[in-house]
Amino acid sequence: MASEHKKRIVCLDVIKTWSIFFVLLIHMVGVMPSFPKTWWAAAFTIFTVSSVPLFLMVNGALLLNRPFSFQKWRNRLISLIVLTCIWKVIGLAFCHFFWDFDDVAVTPRIVIEYLFGGDPPYWQLKYLWFMNMYIGLYAFLPLWKHLFDCKDARYLKLGFVITLICTFGSPTFSMVLKPLDTILGTGGFSTVLAHLPVFVPMSENAVYVVYFFVGGLLYRSFILGNSAAMPTKGRIASLLHGNTKTILALGAISYAILLLLNRYQVAYLHPNQAADLGSFFTVTPNYTNVFTLFLSSSLYLILLNVQYPHSIAAISETIGKRTFGIYILHIFSLFIVQITVGDHPISPFIPNGSELPPLLTMVFLLAIIAICLAVTTIVVAAIERIPLINRLLPK
Repeated sequence: MASEHKKRIVCLDVIKTWSIFFVLLIHMVGVMPSFPKTWWAAAFTIFTVSSVPLFLMVNGALLLNRPFSFQKWRNRLISLIVLTCIWKVIGLAFCHFFWDFDDVAVTPRIVIEYLFGGDPPYWQLKYLWFMNMYIGLYAFLPLWKHLFDCKDARYLKLGFVITLICTFGSPTFSMVLKPLDTILGTGGFSTVLAHLPVFVPMSENAVYVVYFFVGGLLYRSFILGNSAAMPTKGRIASLLHGNTKTILALGAISYAILLLLNRYQVAYLHPNQAADLGSFFTVTPNYTNVFTLFLSSSLYLILLNVQYPHSIAAISETIGKRTFGIYILHIFSLFIVQITVGDHPISPFIPNGSELPPLLTMVFLLAIIAICLAVTTIVVAAIERIPLINRLLPK
């Protein structure tokens, strides 16, 4: 039984490792403007839409399927809030003294607004939005846990389905019909359901709650074997349970649709926005896209049920238990990459005006990501050994 439990933990660590890899991938592309904006690049980066969903699914699996402790929840919530504020201040100081080429005015009002969830004065710090979102999600864990453990699954099923429809329905409906608007000239028919999310409490962050619950429910059903308590029991559960081909097909179809939507958006919606990262390497909308939900769920289920060799398990455990620290420190690694690589990746090795072959470009990018991931992991592990300073890392 012990080895079985360890295997499940390894699976979740592997998923968290993939999640942080996808985060590094899309963010590194963002600081490398010379990265080719082509269909093959989009085919590679389109997987990054599942980065945040996968991480939330893992947290749903861990937090919703274990006994709730009020004391642990309270202490961790306070810790997350305090540490996020500390790292925001550190980030502001770092940008002000080492990166403030545009002489950005940082007033006390701007600092206070940033600490309470406002936009940062430096764009490089925008990635800490994830910590704001996660704090809001974790703050309501007692409510999520109560709903998750409700003996009458009808209440959870009803609320989940309504939230799912209102959260994903409008963006997906609009996204699918926009090509028809373009072809038929129907004059914006794709926006008729644009206000559907107003019927969902906390509509702006409801999508993250959905991924959180999906992770917990799928883990409970397909790993812990408690399918009787899952709201999607019956046809959906029996269709997916143990059916790898169905899961792979769902993921492949969702991936293909996302890639086609990306190509359409680049060609017709954002043809002149060369600096718009989201236009070239992801889709809009990203997380509220139902195909992102399908792709992320497929990847989640596949990675949960794979037998991993000891080497991969060890690496994933090393990274997986430090993902919060790696996520925070990767923001600072982006500064270094932008300074050292930035607009001129490996320019000494290629003639002016030339581009590397696609394969070499990808290898170069993956090498940068691997180095950043290794260095940030080592730094986090080193900080964990330093008394007092190790408390700066959220767990």
